[in-house]
Order: sequence, then C-alpha cells, then structure tokens
Amino acid sequence: MASSPNGISSQCAACEEMEMTVVGRKRRAELSMEQMRKDMLVASECLYVTPQQREYAVDLIAEICDEFCLQTQTAHLAVNYFDRYACQVAEGGGDFCIISIVCVLVASKFLEIKVPALSELTVNFSHVKYTRTQLKDAELNLLSSLSWKLHHVTPHAFLERLCERQGNLSEACQRRAVFLIDMSYWESATLRKFSPCIVAGAALLCAIQMIEGTGLRDTEMKALCDVCDVDLEGMEVCGETLRRQFFKHYAVRGTERSESPNDVMATMATLNQPVFQPTARSAPSKNHFSPVFADANGDLADVNGDQ
Repeated sequence: MASSPNGISSQCAACEEMEMTVVGRKRRAELSMEQMRKDMLVASECLYVTPQQREYAVDLIAEICDEFCLQTQTAHLAVNYFDRYACQVAEGGGDFCIISIVCVLVASKFLEIKVPALSELTVNFSHVKYTRTQLKDAELNLLSSLSWKLHHVTPHAFLERLCERQGNLSEACQRRAVFLIDMSYWESATLRKFSPCIVAGAALLCAIQMIEGTGLRDTEMKALCDVCDVDLEGMEVCGETLRRQFFKHYAVRGTERSESPNDVMATMATLNQPVFQPTARSAPSKNHFSPVFADANGDLADVNGDQ
C-alpha cells in the first residue's frame, strides 16, 4: 500500500523534530559541561584561603554530615559550595565555620528529604552559638555568592556510568575508585581543576591499575578519554596526581587488620602526616567521605587492597 504524501510529510517532520531535540540536548549537555569546568577552575583558585582553613572546613562538613546521617553526595556538594564561595572571599575575611555549616544546610535542602534544623546545627559543631538570624544571613550570602547555581554533578555520578560501560569490574576495583574520588575532596588543589567526569575516569583507571595490576587497552583508553571529553595527557595528569596522593597519605603497608586505623584521618596520623586539628572542637570520629571502606570491624582492608 502506497503511503500518502501527508503521511510522508508527517514522518519527515517527526524525524526533523527528533533530530532537533537530540541536537538541542547535546548542546545543553555541552554547555552544562563547560559551566562545570568553569566552576571547577574557579573553585581551585582560593587566593586567601589557606590549606589549613580549607581542611578545617572539609573536616567540619564531614562531621556534620556524619552526625545527621546525610548522603555522601550531600557532603561532596557542600564542599563544592565552600570552594566556590571561598574563591570570592577577600583577604582576611570570611567566617569559615558558619559558611561550612550553611553549605551543609543548603546542600541538604537540595538533596535530602529531611533537613537538619537550624537549632541543631550549632550545638556541637561550633564554639560560637550562632543565632537563627546569623545562619539565615550567612545562607543568603552563600546563595548570592553562588548566583543560586546549586546543581553540581559529582564524580560519583559519572563513576557509576563509567563502571557500567566498562563491565566486569571487581567490587574491590569499584571501591578503590570510590575512595580515590573521596580522597580528591581532601587533597591537592590540582585535582580541583579537573571536571568531575575526568576525576571519575582517572579514579577508575587508577583503581584498575592498583587492584588488577593491569592497564586498559589502547582502544579502551581512547574510549574512556572520549567519554570524559579529555585527551590522554589530561587523563594521565589527573590519574598520576590521584595515585601520588594515595600512596603518600593512605597506602598503609604491613599493617595487621586488627591494628588498622578506623578512618582516613587516623591513617594520616599513623603515617605521621600533619593533620590540622581546630582548637575549638575535637576531630571527627569518622571520615564521611569514605564510609564504604570501613567493614564491620572498622578496618581499612579495602583501602589496602585486602579482601
């Protein structure tokens, strides 16, 4: 049966509309990735925030998220907010304690079902008893500084997709990749210059090399770089930075399971690495950024590649 001209026209129109939709989505995705790169670059340029001040902020964010059983993604988003805010702070300005608190508050509103009450946020996490008005003013200041751009895709979201594409990855490999991503929030400012997708790809590459003892084939490596929208050199730079930081701070060799520290901060103490401890409060009992690495006994078996 011959198709009517009207039927053919309708099909052509539908195809054109579908093509425009696909092109539009691709363009929006490209713009989103470009904005993400800009945000990451801005977040790495904290001119007047010292490494100790940032470590204090990340430490506080991790402790608050752990106390209220918030998602790991919430902690990551809060750190992103802090870094983007900190790059705009003038020399000698900024109360990083209250900013860290409201970063968690805003991230919770964006991702969590239950948000911590304002009255609960300053009970155990600050030597200063902030008022509701101070917290609300700080929250508005943060939102204004971020231009209300609150959505940020974390490396974990990309890692999940990359693992699906790779296929047949061991659980140990996936856990090591997760840990490397978690570590990137604590470590070198160099890592904060890379997009979340590149960090996820480099973490996966490092995890495969560390756990499996092999690298990716050339075709697999090219496919990974294409997906992450980065050249081979950029992927290797990010991966080498992750690998260097891991073996510098976290790879404990010759440690018995019964003697393994319970968290990353304890691991650093074991290695005699300087850990910033704020005088106003004690260090957190857990590291919220790597909860999957503590087994029933709290050992760091997976971090060291043990099964």
